[in-house]
Amino acid sequence: MKTLKLTTAVIAAGLSSASIAWNDTPTVTWVGDSGAVAAPGCSFREQTNGVIERGSGLVSPSSWIATTPATIEVRVRGHSSLRMTSDNVLRTANGNPTEITATVDYTGADGGATRSGLNNEAGGTQFIRSNAMGVTGAVTASAELITFTVSGSALLTAGGLTGDEGAQAAMDLLANDTDYKINHTVTCSQ
Repeated sequence: MKTLKLTTAVIAAGLSSASIAWNDTPTVTWVGDSGAVAAPGCSFREQTNGVIERGSGLVSPSSWIATTPATIEVRVRGHSSLRMTSDNVLRTANGNPTEITATVDYTGADGGATRSGLNNEAGGTQFIRSNAMGVTGAVTASAELITFTVSGSALLTAGGLTGDEGAQAAMDLLANDTDYKINHTVTCSQ
């Protein structure tokens, strides 16, 4: 008990001799370092396949148009450059390559195709070209999203031929009423 009384007396003496400063801030904070949350790099999520249809009317029958775009979200952290390309191969529905080249154009320049797009929260410089699309020079401290909306068209050729001859060669190889697909791949570099 004597210790408690002495402590109380010392505190009371200290309070009476010190001036108490008041302010109007009713907030206190916790401060802490997050440490290493995640390594710089990319992760992929929310992949949605698109739909392509073979051209008709004014569009060459050997052109395929994206009628429903495909999408993929990429979460980036750190210094990143992302590039989407196609291997330009027409594949069967189960993924086997055919002998048909499918030259992709992401710009939507072919008869009614819509242009591909990017929703970029990571900064850097965006580009959409006929053979590739992406972002260069993205720099982020926290995780940011880049969403690729993959649209455009693909011109089919075969037999190493170009123009009308290559288009006819591709048409000769297509099976009736058969699903095909064209792959698009995002590459992330730090």
